[in-house]
Amino acid sequence: MVTDHTLQADPPETTPQRTTPVTPPRAITPPTSDHLPALGLFLVRVVVAAIMAVHGAQKLLNLQGTTGMMTSLGLPQPGLAALALGTVEVLAGAALLFGVLTRLAGLGVLVVMAGALVMVLGWPASMIGYEGYGFAAEFEVLLAALGIMFMFVGAGRWSVDARFARHRASRRAK
Repeated sequence: MVTDHTLQADPPETTPQRTTPVTPPRAITPPTSDHLPALGLFLVRVVVAAIMAVHGAQKLLNLQGTTGMMTSLGLPQPGLAALALGTVEVLAGAALLFGVLTRLAGLGVLVVMAGALVMVLGWPASMIGYEGYGFAAEFEVLLAALGIMFMFVGAGRWSVDARFARHRASRRAK
C-alpha cells in the first residue's frame, strides 16, 4: 500500500515562550504632579504656623492681658495658664514652619483650639454667630481640623521630619 505523505500536515512549529514579564503601560502624568501635593501641604503648614506663632507671641507679649483673660475664664493659676498657652502656640507654630515634630505640633494645635472652643466660646452652646448669622467658631474648628490633619498626615516631603526619615531609611538600607 502506498501512502501519500504530501497530504499529512507538518508538525506545528513551537514558538519560544516569553521569559520576561509584560509590564502594563504607565499612566501619563504631568512631570510636576509629584510636587503639587507636597507644595500644598507645605503652604498649609506655613499658614497655620504663622497663625499659631503670631497668636502665641501676642499672648506672651501681653502676658498681663492674657492672664486677665484666663482669670475671667475661672482657670486655676491664670498666670501659668497664660504663659503655657502662649508658649504652646509659639512652639507649635515654629515646629509647623520647619516641619519638625509635626504630628506633636498638630496635637498642640488641636488642644489649643479645643480649649478655645470649650472655654472661650462655650462650645457647643454658642455655635451660632452674631444675630444668628454664620458659625461663631468656624476659625477654631478649622484650625482644630488642620491640627488633626497634621497628626494623621505629618509634615509632607518638604520638611525636616521627611529629611530625617529619608536619612534613617538610607542608613537602614546600608
